[in-house]
Amino acid sequence: MATATTDILNLHGDANSEATIFGTERVGTGTNVGCNIYQGVKISIDKPEATAIVIRPFVIGLTRSEEGYMASSRISNAYELGVTPYQAIRSYLEFLVDELIWLRKNEENLSASIHEELYLLQSYLRIV
Repeated sequence: MATATTDILNLHGDANSEATIFGTERVGTGTNVGCNIYQGVKISIDKPEATAIVIRPFVIGLTRSEEGYMASSRISNAYELGVTPYQAIRSYLEFLVDELIWLRKNEENLSASIHEELYLLQSYLRIV
């Protein structure tokens, strides 16, 4: 499992932050919350060792679930779970980088629909 070194807690909360947690209620109790991920945010993972940079902003939606929170977005069909909103967001960002790396390594064997997923991810994230 990859571990993001981006500190989600430092990505929200003030005017100078790169991401903002928002919602209709408090993040700890809300059911309709999300996180803006802005251009320039760097996401590093350990295995495989890689860093991606956000080249186009996107929103991670957070939905309350039995396990805590489910993070998803329009840039991938996948979702990730976390006990807290921050854990769900971090797991989701880790997954996106890992998925991008895997899709790029296996690009020649991908179906047309999976190629579309790769192109969509590449329009939001770039491995640096």
